[in-house]
Order: sequence, then C-alpha cells, then structure tokens
Amino acid sequence: MARGGITYTEVAEVCNSLQAQGLKPTVDRIREQLGTGSRTTINEHKKTWESRAESLVENPDRLSESITRLVSQLSKQIRDEHQIAYDRQRKTDRALLAEKAAHLDEAARRLEATREKLDRSQIEIESLKSQCSSQQNALDHSRELVTRSQAQRDEKQNQVAMLDNQTKLLEEKLAQADKALQHFQKAAREQREQDLSRWDNERSQLTIDIKQLRDDLAARNNEFSDLNHQNGELVKDNKHSRDELFKSTEQTLSLKEEITRLSIKNSKIVSQNADLMVQVAELAEQNTRMETETASFQRENKQVLVMKEEAATLFQQLLEQKDAEISRLKKELHSLPAKSEA
Repeated sequence: MARGGITYTEVAEVCNSLQAQGLKPTVDRIREQLGTGSRTTINEHKKTWESRAESLVENPDRLSESITRLVSQLSKQIRDEHQIAYDRQRKTDRALLAEKAAHLDEAARRLEATREKLDRSQIEIESLKSQCSSQQNALDHSRELVTRSQAQRDEKQNQVAMLDNQTKLLEEKLAQADKALQHFQKAAREQREQDLSRWDNERSQLTIDIKQLRDDLAARNNEFSDLNHQNGELVKDNKHSRDELFKSTEQTLSLKEEITRLSIKNSKIVSQNADLMVQVAELAEQNTRMETETASFQRENKQVLVMKEEAATLFQQLLEQKDAEISRLKKELHSLPAKSEA
C-alpha cells in the first residue's frame, strides 16, 4: 500500500519530466526531484506509470491515427533515448562496477593484510600474555621481597629503638656515675681541704713548736756554753788560786758544791736537750707522715681523675659504637627499598 504524502500524480509528472529530458526514471532520481518520499511508494507509483504507458503503446486503436503516429514517434524517440540513456547508464554502471571491483580487490588485499597483521598481533598478544605472566610472577616475587623488607625494616627499627633505650639507660647511668663522681670529688676535695687546712694548722703549730724548741735548745746551748765558759773560768781560777784553795778550804768546798750543782744542771740540760731532740724527731716524723698522707691524697685525686677520664673515654666509645650501629642500621634501611625496587 502506498503511503500518504506522495501521490501518483506527482510521481507521474516527475517521470514524464525525466523522460522528456532523456533520462530514465529511476527511484533515486524521482526521489531526488521530489525531495522526499519512501522508496517503496515511489517504486509502486513508478511501476503504475510504466504499466499505463505500455498499455497506451500496445492499444493504438484507442487513439486517433495522428495521435497514434505521434505516440509511436514519441515512443520510438523515448525508446531510443531510453536505450541511449540505458547504454550510457550501463557503461557508467560498468565503470562503477569495475571501480568498485578494484576497490573490492584493494579492500580484499587490505583485509588480507589486516588479517596477517591480526595474526601477528595475536602472536604478539600471546607473547605479551606470556611476558605479563612472567612479570606478574616477578611482581609477586617483588611484593614478597617488599613484605620481607618491610618486616626486616620493622625489625631494624625495633633494634634501633632498643639501642636508643639502651643508650638512654647508659646516658642515665653515666649521668648518675658522673654525679656520684662529682659528689665524691666534692667530698674528697672538701675532706682534702679540711685535712690540708688541719695539716697546715698542725704544721704551723709544729713549726712554731719546733722553732720554740730550737729557741729553747739554743738558749740551753747558750747556757751550757756559758756554764762551760764559767767552768773554764772556774778551772782557770782554780789553777790560779790553788794556793788560795789550800788556804781557804771552805771556799773550795763551796766551789766544788757549785761545780757539782752546775754539773747536775748541765746533765739536766743535756737530758732536756735529748728530750727536745726526741720531740723534734717525732715532729719530723709527723711532718713526714703528713707529707706522705698528702702525697697519698694527691695520688687518690689523680686516680679519681684517671677514673673520670676512663669513664668519659668509655662513654665516648659507647657513643661511637651506638653511632656506628645506628649508621649501619640506617644504611640497611636505605638499602632495603632499593633491593625491593630491583
């Protein structure tokens, strides 16, 4: 059934116009002239137009002679023109067909080349799949290595934390030891100062006592010298006055008593001198002992300084060991990501 919108009259007019122009009425040309319409509707109206034109040509009795003759001429002219147009169109169609065949051959060649490329692409895809599988295995292995590296890094970080804690403990112990050492040094310094002050006081007192004893000894020696001088004078006087001694017995006895008394006094002075010498020796011994104790305290102070230096050296060694260990751990931690990426 014909659709509404395109009528037979319109199609017939277009067909007559095309035929008058010497063109074969085709569905495409009719539709191009009309500008719209369904191909099926146009084709049905075209067939109706062709059947009516043929019925007119096959039944000439219905027309007058002139009309028949005119129609025959027109029909012949139309047929000739139609044949010419048909031949022209056929040549054009053949050329188009040849061109399309060439295009088809070219398309076939391109299709064959495309198929070959597709086959190569399929081979490449299979190779890429194999490579992807290998890369996936390598990636899984790398992920496993990364997991192990992270575990090792965590372990190293725990070791670093433990080392930091140990270092803090060592620093606290060293601070306590330094504080105790300072306290000991302060106490030893105070005790040494007190002892030195006491020893200085005792030494000063001993010096004063020794000086006093020496002064006493010098005085006693002077007295002894004076007594010896007096004894010598008495002996001289005794020699000069022997005759007078005989004359004066009482005076001689008195002199003898005086000599005895002086001798006793001299003996006492000698004894006191010996006691003073003993005291001087004791004071010298005390002075020597004090000097020995001072030297001992000085040696102890040097030992304390040496102990402090050894403690400082030990702490420095511990710090260097800690720094070296931390540097080594950091290098290992830095090398772990590089290994994971490799």
